[in-house]
This record gives sequence, C-alpha cells and structure tokens, in this order.
Amino acid sequence: YTSGATIQYFNDLSENGVVLCAIGTSVTLNKSTLTFANSSAEAQSISATTKPAGTTVTWKSSNEEVATVSSGTVTPVGAGTCEITASITVQGVTKVASCGVTVGSSVTKSKSSK
Repeated sequence: YTSGATIQYFNDLSENGVVLCAIGTSVTLNKSTLTFANSSAEAQSISATTKPAGTTVTWKSSNEEVATVSSGTVTPVGAGTCEITASITVQGVTKVASCGVTVGSSVTKSKSSK
C-alpha cells in the first residue's frame, strides 16, 4: 500500500454510462467463409473462441433458406448467400463475429441411357 493512493471499488457495472467490467470480452471464429457446392453438400462446422472462455454462444443465420446453423454446424438448404453470426453477451455488452456462407446451385446430372 502506498501512502496517499486511492483505491476505488465499483459495485455498479457502469460509471457515467461507461461499462467498466467487459474489457477484453470477445468472440472469434475459426473460419471467415464457408462454401458449399449445392444444398446437398455435407454440413460443415465452425467454432467460436470466447473471452471469457466458456461464455455461451448464440448462433444465427441471416437467411435460413440458404443455410441453417446449430451449435456451429452449418447445413446448406438452398442456393444463395447468407451470414452466420456467433454472439456473446457479457455484463450487458454484446460481441459478434460472422462467417459468410455461399451455397452453389450446381447439380450433378446423371447420363440418361438410350
């Protein structure tokens, strides 16, 4: 303890409207894009790293007609593009990371026999 030093404790999460306790909060994804040949392609996984570690992640697709997401597993549904977001909220502060998804419309045609 230094003589004359002031130690201040905050029982509230904010002072003058500025959040004090969410410093260092973040969410990042291991992939920034996913591409599927078509809607029949296998699902792909993305993972989120959170600070603080172990924070609950909420996953969302911007267009569920293109792709859906559940616990980081992205499943193609139809041709187009969308964005998958992973969000966390810590002490009222929300952080978001996103991954662009493209689902192609290519379909493998089988040869007809004559």
